[in-house]
Amino acid sequence: MRTLERRVKNLELLLKVRKFYFNVMEWKQQQDAEEAERRRKAEEERAAAHAEWQAQRAAEAAKRQAEEAARPVEPRAVAPLPSPPEPAPEPKPPPWTYDPPPEMQIRPVSWRRSPPYDDGSEDNYGKCIVDYDPLAEEDADYDDDS
Repeated sequence: MRTLERRVKNLELLLKVRKFYFNVMEWKQQQDAEEAERRRKAEEERAAAHAEWQAQRAAEAAKRQAEEAARPVEPRAVAPLPSPPEPAPEPKPPPWTYDPPPEMQIRPVSWRRSPPYDDGSEDNYGKCIVDYDPLAEEDADYDDDS
């Protein structure tokens, strides 16, 4: 008997919990519907305010246009036409350059250090002496008389 009573109590408790759950769900749906209705009304009010603002703006624009049309036309000074632009100056020719013949062109020269030269005398000890003259070969066959 006790188990039967316990089961009945459990079932009654379960029914109460279920009723509470459905009451909460019903309340939530009601809250959502009220919120949607508030949003819809606010949107309608915003749309009405915007339409009213646009109507006022259009009325002001029509009034301004009517005032401008009723005002007598004042003669305006006509600006003189701009003068045509001056033609661009002729470009300057490139400067004249002279290409020297190959025998007069400067040849590249590479230099290198020579080792110290020691001929036994004290005055040249440790100094580099260059005995090579790159123009000596060219000067050898140069003839001043021709």
